[in-house]
Amino acid sequence: MAKMTRILIPSDFTVDSLYFVRQSIESSSAEEVDVILAYGNKSSTSASELIAIGVEDQLDELQSDAF
Repeated sequence: MAKMTRILIPSDFTVDSLYFVRQSIESSSAEEVDVILAYGNKSSTSASELIAIGVEDQLDELQSDAF
């Protein structure tokens, strides 16, 4: 059975956090690595704004071109 590792990495979607992801994968002895990037975001309290929030829109704002 293949050894699989799951890694939860807090990310701010900068190049530094991407290097940490790469380092984590390279240092793992597992044959498969499941990487989960977590980001905490303070949301609006407005119901209409919360309904209109899309994941793609949020990622576009957070993720730099270098990432």
